Amino acid sequence: MIIYLDAGRADYFERLNRIEGKYTRAWSLESCTDYYFRTVFKGRYDAYLYSANAFLNSKREVKGVRAWEHFKRVIDVWDWGWDDELLTVPPDAVVDAVLNEPYDRMVVWFIQPHLPPAFGTPFTRKWREITRGRFGADVVIRDMIVRGELSPDYVRRLYEINYELGLTYARALVEEFKKEMDVIVVTSDHGELLGEHGLWLHPPNVSYEEVRVVPWLEIRLAS
Repeated sequence: MIIYLDAGRADYFERLNRIEGKYTRAWSLESCTDYYFRTVFKGRYDAYLYSANAFLNSKREVKGVRAWEHFKRVIDVWDWGWDDELLTVPPDAVVDAVLNEPYDRMVVWFIQPHLPPAFGTPFTRKWREITRGRFGADVVIRDMIVRGELSPDYVRRLYEINYELGLTYARALVEEFKKEMDVIVVTSDHGELLGEHGLWLHPPNVSYEEVRVVPWLEIRLAS
């Protein structure tokens, strides 16, 4: 089993994680999900993909990603698990999907800690406007901070709490399956820029450490 925490920085993982295992840092090949998926998942895999990220789905191509061509089955948690109030897929929906239909080999893709927060805040209402803006969400957030409409520390705190939430549910899956799997890996597709270098979120083709260094935690049956 591979568990992805979308947009999960390594440094935050090291502070917040409570899952035991062999830990190291890894260098992500890309700085955003669609680029990462196309770079990493090139073959055909006898595995189920449980996806809270709409880019990775069984229904249609998104930004060149055709996830169904690479997996035995894609479980579209992003579809039925979407919360209209939170504007995201809560992590419990992902866990429910896995427990409802487990498979011998699984790739489990939580959307957390990727914003917006899965616990609901005034920021959530702004998120719809941000993601529908003329520019990318990273530029809109930066401009809102410059105008004093958002506090940088507030956005960082939302990310941190969202990370804690994702880790809580990832840990639940580890506890459920660690005696059945030879190895479980907890990692991320890319990190997140939280104001470093004047940038926010994870724009494409960025090589800064904050967005490229990700956690790699292995939990083995023998450990």
